[in-house]
Amino acid sequence: RYQRRVRGGMKDSGNVLHFDPSLTAKDYQQRIVRLLEEKTSLLHELSQEKDVTFSLQQELESERTHVVKASGTIETLTQEVTLLNDYNQLLSQQVDQINSVLEKTRDESRKEIERVRAEKEQEVNTLRIRVHEEEV
Repeated sequence: RYQRRVRGGMKDSGNVLHFDPSLTAKDYQQRIVRLLEEKTSLLHELSQEKDVTFSLQQELESERTHVVKASGTIETLTQEVTLLNDYNQLLSQQVDQINSVLEKTRDESRKEIERVRAEKEQEVNTLRIRVHEEEV
């Protein structure tokens, strides 16, 4: 293969040199230097791209870590909110029970007050009748 290339002539096509009998050694040297410079430049660009890619990967990993932490925090907060809602519901039920007992106690107290008032009125009336009878 190599011999076929040499026999077919070397011409510059992209990054490959082909033999061209009309070119001098200096021409080839300049072409080789130019190709080496291009390859060096490309390697430098590739290295920079690799650095940027690595930096972006680190940022992405950092963001992924933040997302995982945030997800954990959100899950924890969701559980806490659920617990607080359950506790709130329990407290609400207890308040309803307390209000029911208070209402029942108020009703019983009103009835007792009415009963005592009626008794006292009866006693007062009885005393009035006695006083009236004694006066007469």
